[in-house]
Amino acid sequence: MTGRAPREVACALVARKFPSLAGVPPSVRRSGENEVYTFQKKLATAVGGPSLRQVVRVTVDAAGRIVKVVASK
Repeated sequence: MTGRAPREVACALVARKFPSLAGVPPSVRRSGENEVYTFQKKLATAVGGPSLRQVVRVTVDAAGRIVKVVASK
């Protein structure tokens, strides 16, 4: 057990690996015994270009261990 809450673990990972999503509040859903945290944000591209939506999903088990991380390009 990590001693940290699953939400805290997910937010720390996203802030470290995906700095553009640091501070973005996640949506949360349960998947069996795990919790899935979804972080998403629209990012600007080149001047006049379309915006890009970045999505990161982090699955954390009840013990606070990261099970899976999925990120959009």
